[in-house]
Amino acid sequence: MPQLQLSSVIIATHDKARQKIFYHDVLGIPFNAQGKLESAGVVIHPALHSAVQGPPAEPHRIMLTFAVADIHAAAAELRARGVVFVRAPEQEHWGGWLATFLDPDGNYLQLIQLL
Repeated sequence: MPQLQLSSVIIATHDKARQKIFYHDVLGIPFNAQGKLESAGVVIHPALHSAVQGPPAEPHRIMLTFAVADIHAAAAELRARGVVFVRAPEQEHWGGWLATFLDPDGNYLQLIQLL
């Protein structure tokens, strides 16, 4: 079996510019040398798709998860930037912490603080 390495995530949207602004300006994801949003080597690619309108029917299906050292501080900073949380930071049974928030299209994203 070949070793698979995740290189990018496509986020289908009807408003590519709005998604780029959110991921770059609000979340702080930098642009790489090719002008693509990139976090920890993974390209986040907002892409126009004519079949996408409104919030996703099942926002739990796939979630981008961003690791942070202090979930409470990160959540507070994102709230101050206008990010809407659907789940406040909460400790999981395995010891780590999770918080869930929305991007402009209503996709679920998560913060994670490991043990």
